[in-house]
Amino acid sequence: MEQTPPSSQVHKKKSSKALKIIPWVGLGLFVVVAALGGYLFASKQLTFALGNTATTSRATAACGDAIISIYNSAMNYQVRGNDTEPTLDGTTLNQLEKDIPAKAGYAKDPTCQTILFWIAIQHTDATKAQHALTVLNSLHDEGKYVDSNLANNAPLSTFKDTLNTLTVDSQG
Repeated sequence: MEQTPPSSQVHKKKSSKALKIIPWVGLGLFVVVAALGGYLFASKQLTFALGNTATTSRATAACGDAIISIYNSAMNYQVRGNDTEPTLDGTTLNQLEKDIPAKAGYAKDPTCQTILFWIAIQHTDATKAQHALTVLNSLHDEGKYVDSNLANNAPLSTFKDTLNTLTVDSQG
């Protein structure tokens, strides 16, 4: 005669299978949610604001990825043409200085203003650098920040120090 296991043993087998599957399902859901959140955050479609003391917003992208790439390349010290010493690409920087103000929305784009600031520093033009820094401070106060892909992005205090050094050097 066949013996049937007591119902408590059958229940234990079913619950032990469920206990083995539940953590894997939970882990799978966690990975999917983390990947989706990471993608949205990286694509700047999702931002986090801690507290309600300040808000941030995505700035106008007059100086997008193409301009950033050109600028980063131009600001990279390397041997160019017939030069024997590494230099910046002055021709490209001069062209950017002309092209950026022609772009709609450049005055409200912290990335454009940062590029114009550093170009003015390279040209030792304290007036243009001061103007760009004033606009940057205003945009910063509005919660608008420079694109993090810009190669020589720095805190605003560094901008002020650099401008002060330029001003002192040009006076001395």
